[in-house]
Amino acid sequence: MAHQTEIGKEIVDMLMFSMYPVPCTIFREYIQNAYDSIREAVEDSLLSSLNDGMVYIHTDKANRVITIEDNGTGIPTEQAEQRLKDVGKSIKRYMRSINKPRAGWFGVGRLVGAGYCQKLTFSTTAAGENVTSELVFDVNKIREILTNDEENMGAGQVIDECTSFRNDIPAIEDEHKFIVKLEGILPDYSSLLDHNSIKNYIIQAAPLAYDMMFKRLIKKCDDSKKDHFGELGYIRISLNDDSDLKKAYSDIVEGTGDKIEGLCIFDIKDGDDVLAWGWYGLTRFTKQIEDTERSSLTRGIRLRVQNIQIGDLNYFGGKNFFREARANEYFNGEVIVVDDGIRPTSDRSDLEPSAKSLRLKELIKDYFSTKMQPVYKAASEAKKAIEHYSDASTKIDEVNEKPISESFTKEVKEDRISEYTNDKAEASSKFNALVNRKLKEETPEGVKKVIRLYEEEATNNNIGIVSEAAIVPSKATKKDIKQDNLDEKIQMLSPKYSSNQIRIVKKCFNLIDKFYSKKYPDLVKSIKYSIVNGLLG
Repeated sequence: MAHQTEIGKEIVDMLMFSMYPVPCTIFREYIQNAYDSIREAVEDSLLSSLNDGMVYIHTDKANRVITIEDNGTGIPTEQAEQRLKDVGKSIKRYMRSINKPRAGWFGVGRLVGAGYCQKLTFSTTAAGENVTSELVFDVNKIREILTNDEENMGAGQVIDECTSFRNDIPAIEDEHKFIVKLEGILPDYSSLLDHNSIKNYIIQAAPLAYDMMFKRLIKKCDDSKKDHFGELGYIRISLNDDSDLKKAYSDIVEGTGDKIEGLCIFDIKDGDDVLAWGWYGLTRFTKQIEDTERSSLTRGIRLRVQNIQIGDLNYFGGKNFFREARANEYFNGEVIVVDDGIRPTSDRSDLEPSAKSLRLKELIKDYFSTKMQPVYKAASEAKKAIEHYSDASTKIDEVNEKPISESFTKEVKEDRISEYTNDKAEASSKFNALVNRKLKEETPEGVKKVIRLYEEEATNNNIGIVSEAAIVPSKATKKDIKQDNLDEKIQMLSPKYSSNQIRIVKKCFNLIDKFYSKKYPDLVKSIKYSIVNGLLG
């Protein structure tokens, strides 16, 4: 007789106590199961849309109890015991009508809670039935069997020995639900009862909708791009008194204060096949995102499958995807896997190794390195040029306000103004050269967009518009310029410029004289001559 394979009790040990070492992952696993059940309820017309699906999570600190309930299909009575006891037998891998994969693939995630409590209970009611089925795991008893070396049970025997099932609990006939109850949360895992810790984890990991401020950014996107967001599945989740949690993304980047001016949406393609799509917030990228509790909810690009997070905020950190280890910490954004052949590992720490998943990672690395990293690099260059210009302007103001004295003569004052005017012109030249260089056709679109943001800022603040002709090379040249007749120089602008254009120049000079000539006479005169000389160029 052929040998019959046996599955030892150590498998139960692994699935319940070793496979998910991070406590908060229990919420992701049970939410993931609820998500599948709610999608199935929509297919079966028990719910009109995903938006009607709801997951309720309640924590009772005093009694150390966690309850997680969803209004998905529930499990029919005749199937309940088998489906709740069997391990690794996920009944279907694809949703029926849309032929899309379920979020849960392996049929083992429901055991995750056992590692953190003394008693684990599943209760379920299916639509059209008037009874609730219940399976109770005596987790303390399981621990005793697993630690007893003399107990030589198989995995199935352990589960049968340590569970009790009943299906005679009265229920309301129209109800359909599934309830997970963890009782006696172990002292070492009190974080599972902490409201803020749970909330912070769920709004990162779960398939949630975006908040209103972020939705306004989506509405601004091109129609062809924002359709991606409409295809994302999500459910509503309530945690204690916090109803309908949302992802933490808004129109401001936590950790920098930068305003998100728009969304850069991109596809990750292998030939004509879209493997994933993503977005990142377009800001001025003024600095790396600070590491705070609030910023950790959105910092970095996140990887998601079925709108459920893979890994954590550091998944794209280091040099595995960007050329610089710090690069990921400049961005808010997500990469959403859409190819059904790319699946997460059972613990959702990564993607299952396959030719497609490896190809996806290669393509993401290429996009991040060549299209995204240059964005914050260009922003840094533009920011520095504007800062240098502003610093020089401030120094000129300070010099003009300083009274003439024996140690600070008129000649010294003029020399300082000349020096700082040169600094301004140099910063302006660098900025304009950057703009011209980065707005070329072959430049990544994200780089062009961020440069336009800084160009707009420069224009609004009269920064970056001073031509290189404003540079005063020496004191002698500066004196020669002052001796020229400005009116004659303006007349020399014709016929190179039209009379209307010359009239605009004169009006601009009149405005400058009106507001600044009394306070900064030398600077105003120098600027006017520099502008005219630049136009005569």
